[in-house]
Amino acid sequence: MDNYSPNTQISVFPPVIKNLLIINGLAFLLTKQLFGAGWTPIGSTLAPYLVLNPLGEGFMPWQLVTYMFLHADLGHIFFNLFALWIFGQAIENLWGSKRFLMYYLLTGVGAAVIHMFLGGYFTYTLGASGAVFGILLA
Repeated sequence: MDNYSPNTQISVFPPVIKNLLIINGLAFLLTKQLFGAGWTPIGSTLAPYLVLNPLGEGFMPWQLVTYMFLHADLGHIFFNLFALWIFGQAIENLWGSKRFLMYYLLTGVGAAVIHMFLGGYFTYTLGASGAVFGILLA
């Protein structure tokens, strides 16, 4: 196959989807292991550093990305990652891995910025829902 032929191979687990599933799963398991079965990100000592704390004194720029990889409970992570897998695989197969990853991160950061400016500045925010809804808009 030459480099100019379109990619006709379809993958059920394209590379970015697979890696996002693994990273989110590991982040969830790590936070559960570190803080116990009853841990929620909001009550942890990590919350001020990793979840989106929009306009509070604890806001840090990297929170615009890190909040996407933390989830409150098993149901939250399951439905986010299931939707990412179901809807994201078609987009990644069509667009390619690099373009899909950039879009995923951009929509996640965009969702955080929109949340901040629409009045979500008094609450912590976490989860991949913003990026997943971005995939649904693609």
